[in-house]
Amino acid sequence: MKSINVNGNIYHIESVPFEDKSEQDKEGYYEYFYKGVNLSFHSDKEIIKAQIYDEEEIIYFLKNPSLAFCKDFEAIKV
Repeated sequence: MKSINVNGNIYHIESVPFEDKSEQDKEGYYEYFYKGVNLSFHSDKEIIKAQIYDEEEIIYFLKNPSLAFCKDFEAIKV
C-alpha cells in the first residue's frame, strides 16, 4: 500500500477498481457503463474517499479535501 505525507499526517492510499452499469436492453447494450478506481486516503484521524474514472485525469472527491490537505494538495497528484 502506498502512502504520502501531507501536512505532517501520513495517509495510506488504497485503490479498488469498480464498474457501474445499468441493466442490459433487449439488444444487449447498457444504457450506461462506467469503470474506474475507488480511492481511500486513510490517516489516524480520518478517511477521505475519491474516485477516478477510466480515461479521465480528474479525481472526484466525496468531500472537500482542501481542509485536510491544505497547501500540500499537490502531493496527492503523484
